[in-house]
Amino acid sequence: MAKFSANFWSSEFCSTAGFDTLVKRLKEGKKMCQDFEEFLEKRARIEKDYGESLIRLAKVVSGKDEIGTLRRSWDQLKTDTENIGKLHVGLAQKMMEELHHSLREFRDQQRDKRKRSEDTVKRSAAHKKTCFERNNRLKATYEGKCRDADRAEEHYNRLQATPTTKAKDIQSAQKSMEAKRATANAADQTYKESVKNLEEGRQLWEREMEILCTQFQELEEQRVAFLRHKMWTYCNLISQTTVHDDEACENVRQVLEDCNVDSDIDVFVFEKKTGSDRPASIPYENYYHPTQGQEDMAAPPAARTTTSPPHKELPPIPAEEPPPSADQGGTFDSVYSSIAETTAMDLPEGYYASPKSMMEEKVIAVYNYEAQGGQELNLTEGAIIKLMAKEDDVWWCGELDGHVGMFPSAYVEPYEDP
Repeated sequence: MAKFSANFWSSEFCSTAGFDTLVKRLKEGKKMCQDFEEFLEKRARIEKDYGESLIRLAKVVSGKDEIGTLRRSWDQLKTDTENIGKLHVGLAQKMMEELHHSLREFRDQQRDKRKRSEDTVKRSAAHKKTCFERNNRLKATYEGKCRDADRAEEHYNRLQATPTTKAKDIQSAQKSMEAKRATANAADQTYKESVKNLEEGRQLWEREMEILCTQFQELEEQRVAFLRHKMWTYCNLISQTTVHDDEACENVRQVLEDCNVDSDIDVFVFEKKTGSDRPASIPYENYYHPTQGQEDMAAPPAARTTTSPPHKELPPIPAEEPPPSADQGGTFDSVYSSIAETTAMDLPEGYYASPKSMMEEKVIAVYNYEAQGGQELNLTEGAIIKLMAKEDDVWWCGELDGHVGMFPSAYVEPYEDP
């Protein structure tokens, strides 16, 4: 792993580029901690509001009128919705207690450690800069004094080399030269002392800067590791809550597996049934002729096709012996016994109460009628029946669609061709 202490220096004597970069990085780390704190705070608020909303929802909705297995499923759904809400409220509390508070404490600790190291290096850097500036001034002074001494010495040497120079001028020049050389020597000592102090300041700053690099790297490593751990913990909390949410939903699904449509319908019928008897038909009652009203209503309505008026029991039809003809003087036992043969022969004239011209009479079915035996006709409302005979007031004989059979007279009305 790379080291801060080997990578954040500068060849410029008073440069603070490495220090500024490290300080900036730690401030960015501080901002990251603050952003994560804000994220956790807002997420916890969302979880809390969501959980409380679910709890209120589970308590507000009713569904009290439902019954049976669906009612148990509904109750389980509300219960687990409330439980899920409590889980999310608990998640919000854990986010604040286990993550948010500890993150703030960690950030405060980092700030204190960073502040101490930062202040120390700032002081040493300021001292180094002061020494550097003083050293530059003393160096300039020293160099100026040396130049003055050199010029004084040159002047003295020129005066000595000139024969016409007075002794007094030479002595004056000599004294000036010696004074300026002494001043240059003093400036030299001061400058040397300044260089020594500057080096001590540089070494102090370098030691402090190296310590800061080490401490800042430790703080940065701790911060990255700490945030990684807290983010991991955050994801674990979310995952655990999600698992609990699914468990709550599974509880509902298990109850729903026992929800039975047939059972709930049976429960409803058993608990709420009002009876199986339907209202009877109300007959028409003629104010002036009560009996006539009852006769008019004797015919059953079309909707009650399963109820048939009483009819005569039919005698068995001879199967082996052929029926006697009219020419042989034979007689018919009844209309029922001759239905099968009426299509192949004429009925004896005068046998029925109605004349033979009745064979041309037609009737129309006004109700549906289901045959009660093989010798009866199935009537459909609107069917045209060719009337063949009237055995009595109840049963008539006719032909429909090539079939001859008996039918109740109450189910038909006279019909005239248009």
